[in-house]
Amino acid sequence: VSKFDLTLEAVIKENELQIYLEYSSEIFALETVKAIIEGYLKILDEITYNQNIYIKSILTELISLETPEKIDINFNF
Repeated sequence: VSKFDLTLEAVIKENELQIYLEYSSEIFALETVKAIIEGYLKILDEITYNQNIYIKSILTELISLETPEKIDINFNF
């Protein structure tokens, strides 16, 4: 049983980034969790190669790839 609805932990061990995601399966479907992970990795990839990019532009691109029925997120920038 997950203590929180969603917990993401990123740790560097032996020069490697390890990401742990714990989630409530009562709230999130596996497909949703996979999409969250893919989105997070996309953000990390983009800022690694372009340190001047705004995260908002990455998120806008990610959201445009989803259908409106699949995603309903509000970002405060």
